[in-house]
Amino acid sequence: MRWGWQGTGNLYSALSHRSYVPDTVAGWRLTDTGPIWLGLDVVGALAALSLAVLVAARWLDKRDASRGLQGLLWIVSAVALVPSTAAFVSGGLPEGAVQARPRVAVQAPDRGIEANLKGLSAGRYVVRGEHPMTSVVATVSAGGESFETRFAGASGELSGDPGQLSQPLAITITVDASTVDTGVELRSKSAMDYLQVRQHPTMTLNIDALSATTRFADDAVTFAADARLDFVGETIAVTVTGTLTALDEAARTQRRVDASQAILVSAAFVIPIAETALRADASDFSRDEIPIHVTLLLTKS
Repeated sequence: MRWGWQGTGNLYSALSHRSYVPDTVAGWRLTDTGPIWLGLDVVGALAALSLAVLVAARWLDKRDASRGLQGLLWIVSAVALVPSTAAFVSGGLPEGAVQARPRVAVQAPDRGIEANLKGLSAGRYVVRGEHPMTSVVATVSAGGESFETRFAGASGELSGDPGQLSQPLAITITVDASTVDTGVELRSKSAMDYLQVRQHPTMTLNIDALSATTRFADDAVTFAADARLDFVGETIAVTVTGTLTALDEAARTQRRVDASQAILVSAAFVIPIAETALRADASDFSRDEIPIHVTLLLTKS
């Protein structure tokens, strides 16, 4: 009942199922914790236990076994209720929460630099990897389900003049591959093997300039850029699209950003599996691309 009520059809259980809730600054925010989320692994284990108890009960009944053994079966049956009871007690998703971060449809500009950010000076803006607004998420389809794979430990910087985006604007983002988290410990360890984290401990995205921008809002622009991605020992070309937003004082105060100038970057691109070191394992994936969504908080150095 609990697994069906969850409605996600997930294969693996999670002791703390995190979800996304609306955020007035970043659009969506990942919760710090979440309820117990049962998977088919627990459902299957409980089904097997139920069958074993039924067989044992029939066997003991035919042999007129002692009440002690029969009582033991009752205890085992009661223990089997613990996972689902604990899951129900832990509750459901917060109001307005969604399972995966919604992808905001942004029309990628293609007519050159037509808009700049306002109120920001030229210089070096550093990625605040420790801030909850910063996230790197890959959506992986494999093993019969689609799941989010998250990375921590993002670092990097933006160098240039946000007020003159037609000028060179260098952006470098580096992610610690060993922080990969699929929400399931065994699956995360498998992901580390795919990413060969011992040989290739980091993944890096480099952008040398924006190719196009348009006005998205008074304090934001949409952008497109050609980039280079260092991924599992190989470098591939990717096209990055997204938005750059200058955070005003109210937004900085609300999200506890201790800087006088800050930029929120929301960007997306896809990794074509056939063009990477994952090509040898392409049959393990249900899709031929891995969508990536990056949200970065950068503050003036």
